[in-house]
Amino acid sequence: MKKLLITLLVATLLIGALVSCSTPETTTAGETTTAGDTTTPEASTPDSSTTPESSTTPDSSTTPDSSTTPDTPVTPTEKKLVLDPSNFASYPAIVLNGVVENTQYPNEYTFSKNGSSMTSSGITGITKIVAHVFGTYDNLKMYKGTSASGTLVTATVADKDKDKEYTYTFEGSTDSFFLTNPSDYNVYLFSLTIYYTGEISGDTPTVPDTPTTPDTPDTPTTPTDLTTIEQANTIAKGLEENAKTTESYKIKGVITSVDAKEIVVTENGHSIICYMGTGTYTNLYMGYTVTLSGQLQNYYGKPELVFFTVLENEPCTYTATSDLPENGSLSISKVSGINWGEEITITVTPDSGYVLASLKINGLKVSVSGNKYTLKMTESVTVEANFAKEGTVEETLAKFDFGDNITNSPAHKDGTKVT
Repeated sequence: MKKLLITLLVATLLIGALVSCSTPETTTAGETTTAGDTTTPEASTPDSSTTPESSTTPDSSTTPDSSTTPDTPVTPTEKKLVLDPSNFASYPAIVLNGVVENTQYPNEYTFSKNGSSMTSSGITGITKIVAHVFGTYDNLKMYKGTSASGTLVTATVADKDKDKEYTYTFEGSTDSFFLTNPSDYNVYLFSLTIYYTGEISGDTPTVPDTPTTPDTPDTPTTPTDLTTIEQANTIAKGLEENAKTTESYKIKGVITSVDAKEIVVTENGHSIICYMGTGTYTNLYMGYTVTLSGQLQNYYGKPELVFFTVLENEPCTYTATSDLPENGSLSISKVSGINWGEEITITVTPDSGYVLASLKINGLKVSVSGNKYTLKMTESVTVEANFAKEGTVEETLAKFDFGDNITNSPAHKDGTKVT
């Protein structure tokens, strides 16, 4: 019996040993595995539920707003306001004094003489103003501010067709300007362009019910009979001021003056101005005989032929005449049959001991280099040469007419008597 109990005890110990050597059972995460009496902690691999939420990563909504980033500076856009005959009086921001429409030439408007002005303090950021002016006279004055007490702005000048374009540039821009005509002559503008970066204050420009557009001449039939220039002047003077005829008149005469957009035609001692306006004309030169057809107009009491057509144009040739000078000689390369624009050469040769004191063309002194002078012919001329004895008071005085400034005349020798 005792032997049987010992056998059972040994068997029990063997079975326990076998159990402790076996592989642990896989269990659910979070439980423990029992190996005999010893407890082994579960592997510490974190559950997916314990993984930090994505919300702990900065959300895209926390990224700084683009509005917090400074903007790149933007250059103001330059705009322009063009004031032409159709709208120059339409803007409340522009104040006019003596600036009026030109009823004679509707493609222009007029800065009246003796103080007319255009001013504005209602346009911001003005950088420059460009004036397209009829003719070649610079009579306008521009100031930065609202009166002539402001800073004077000097214009740069450029040719534009047969006229001039004056550009007034404002250093650092301005919000006000004052443009005036202080001269004794009217100034005629085709347009005034204001360049600005700001705004124009005031109401919407007042636009006339019927926009003012450049007048178009009537197209009357060409007259068959000539009207003398004397008769044409009488007809024009009989019209109301700044009115013109509806019918055309035909005149014939010799061109005696050419200036900017006007020519003067003369017949039997009577002359009339013929205004070319914006038309294009060729071969209208001094001395040419022309036949013109156009409308007669009373321009502030001055008779004119306007909107004219050249019916006939008879070119002429010019002459160059001279008297024989004393104490020297004068020769001209061609004295007759000279065409318009043809060049002639005038040669002056003083006698021994004499010098050229002056050379005059149609009474006006010209500067001579050496002993030759080249002249481009635009009319018939009279040439006059004066010589004086070298190194004498006569030489000095011969170089000046009465009224000339002789401040820079050559110095006289001591003891010379001057009367």
